[in-house]
Amino acid sequence: MMRRPAYRLSNMAIREIIKGSRGISLVEILMVIVVMAIAIPPLISFIGSGTVKIVDSERRMVALGLAQGLMEEIKSQHYDEKAAPPYSYPLGPDTGENAGDKATFDDMDDYDGWQESSRGFTLSVTVFYVDPADLNTMVPSETLHKRIAVQVHDTYGTIDDFSLVTLVAA
Repeated sequence: MMRRPAYRLSNMAIREIIKGSRGISLVEILMVIVVMAIAIPPLISFIGSGTVKIVDSERRMVALGLAQGLMEEIKSQHYDEKAAPPYSYPLGPDTGENAGDKATFDDMDDYDGWQESSRGFTLSVTVFYVDPADLNTMVPSETLHKRIAVQVHDTYGTIDDFSLVTLVAA
């Protein structure tokens, strides 16, 4: 006669185990549903707001990188076409330079009015002479100081517009 393995339960033992367990009541199920209904929405909201903040942060970094790249490109140009005062006035592309092709620009003020779009952002440039006594005041003639501003506009509207500004002296 074969022996049963020790780990097997007899039919009678299984019936005793089933008879002793009482299962889950309707009240317990309802309590679990209520607790889950209270706990899950804040968790989803928390995860969702974190995702939005990450995306905004990434967009800000991209925008800042684009603005800095354009600003460095502008600052790498000569102060003016003329080596000494009096410098060019009015500012902007000079004769022989194409306002729609920055490859033809040969000095900083040629970028005045330049606009380009990249990766969901519009970058526009303003360059003007400033008063040496007040570097925020635009003057209508040449000085030894130029203010260069790169304005960044998010075409998707996810981040606020901002400007990157620098002052350059001859």
